[in-house]
Amino acid sequence: MLFEAERALRGGYCAWLRGELGKAISLLESSRGAAPDSVDPLYPLARALSESGEGERALAVIGEAIAREPANPAGPLYRAIILHDHGDFAGARRDLDRVPAPNPLAQALRGLGALGEHGGCSPPAGPIPIAPAARWIADAAGRILGVLEVELHARGADAVDFHHKLFSPRANPADDHPARKRPRAFARPKEWRLEVESAFRSKDFDRVVSLHNDVQADWSDTITQVHRAFALIALGREKGALIEIARHLLSQPEDADFHFLAGVAHARAGRCREAGWAFTRAARLADLDVESVLRDLASKITGRIAWQNEPEGPRTPSHPTAPGVD
Repeated sequence: MLFEAERALRGGYCAWLRGELGKAISLLESSRGAAPDSVDPLYPLARALSESGEGERALAVIGEAIAREPANPAGPLYRAIILHDHGDFAGARRDLDRVPAPNPLAQALRGLGALGEHGGCSPPAGPIPIAPAARWIADAAGRILGVLEVELHARGADAVDFHHKLFSPRANPADDHPARKRPRAFARPKEWRLEVESAFRSKDFDRVVSLHNDVQADWSDTITQVHRAFALIALGREKGALIEIARHLLSQPEDADFHFLAGVAHARAGRCREAGWAFTRAARLADLDVESVLRDLASKITGRIAWQNEPEGPRTPSHPTAPGVD
C-alpha cells in the first residue's frame, strides 16, 4: 500500500502541474485512500480541485491539511492562493499574514488581492509593489501575467501584434510578397507548412484557419497547430481555440506554447482567474520564456507593476523556492 500511495502521489502531483486536473484528482484521491495517515496528497489535491472549479471542496481538503500540520507554512499559503482565486481576497490576506516574511509569492498575492478588491482586473490607485523574484515563481508570474494580459486585450488589436512577435517564424520577404501567387493545392506536407507559416507571418489569420480545412491529419505538426490556435484567438474565436488547445494538450500536456495560448484566449475573454492558471502552467514548463513576456508586458503597460529593489546589472536567472509551492 505504501508504494502504491507513493506512485499515485507522484503521478497525481505531476498531472496537476501539467494541468491534467481530472487525472490528478483521481490519482491523488487514490494516494489519499492508500495512505490515509499521510498529509502529502492533500496539498496538490486541494490545488487541483480549486483549478477544477471546486472551491469549497478544495478549502475543505486544505483545511484538513492545516489542522494536521498547523506549523507547516505551506498550508496557509496554499489556502491563500485558493481563496484569492475564488475571490475571497480578505480571507486570503488573513492567511498571507501567517506566511513567514519576506516571501515574494505572498507579497505578489497581497498586491493582486488589492487589484481584485478594485474590480477584478482593474487597477487600484497606484501600481502594486512586486518583488522581482516573483517573476521566477510560477504561481506569482502566471497570475500577474493574467492581470496584465486582460488589460492588454482590452486595448484591442495591440494584443495581437504583441503576441504575434512571440510566435511568428523567421520572415522571408520573398515568401510574403503581396504579388506572390498562393497555391491552391500542395503535393507535399512541407509545401503546405511553409504556406501556413507565410500566412501567419502576414497576419492573414483567415487563411491560416482555412488552410487547415480538409488537410491530411499527418501534415499538421506542432508549429502549424500553434499557428491555427493563435489565428482563432486573433479572429475572436476564443471558444474554438480553447477546444483545439484542450485537444492538443491531451497528447502534449507538457507543451508550454499551448498552455500559454490558453492563457491568451482566457485573457481575451476577460477571465483573469483562468488566464492566470494557464499562464502558471506555462511558467512551470518554460519559466525563462514567461518571465521575459511578463517583464516586457509590465514595461508596456505602465503604472500597474512597481518592481521593488530591482537589482542593477545583467539578470541572472534564479529560482527562489516558496514553501509548498512549485
